[in-house]
Amino acid sequence: LGFYGMYMWLFGGEQGAALKPSHLTSHLGLAVAFAVLISTLILWPLMRRVRAAFPLFDTLATVLCLAAQYLQSLMIIENWLIYIVGDMICIVLYYKKGLRGYALLFVIYTICAAKGYFDWMK
Repeated sequence: LGFYGMYMWLFGGEQGAALKPSHLTSHLGLAVAFAVLISTLILWPLMRRVRAAFPLFDTLATVLCLAAQYLQSLMIIENWLIYIVGDMICIVLYYKKGLRGYALLFVIYTICAAKGYFDWMK
């Protein structure tokens, strides 16, 4: 997704121009929501099988962050909101697992995502 995003940011706009931040369309929003739902339903049993501590929330956090990364590749402003939700899930997960340092890291990520959202809204 990183290389795809870099390409899209540089050449994904009209006539190969750089992208500019835009809002999520209802069509893309429904497609991403459907992909998140289906991916979560597919990966959740796998996470249970490998005995993840919190299989549903581990899966949901991962899938949400991947969806946010995809939307960020397209410079969709709402990607930051999805990152915030995914990061907040990670904060709780890492705290509950006793990984306080990672929980703090995701607090910082959440702050960065909020700043990104407000910066892109300008």
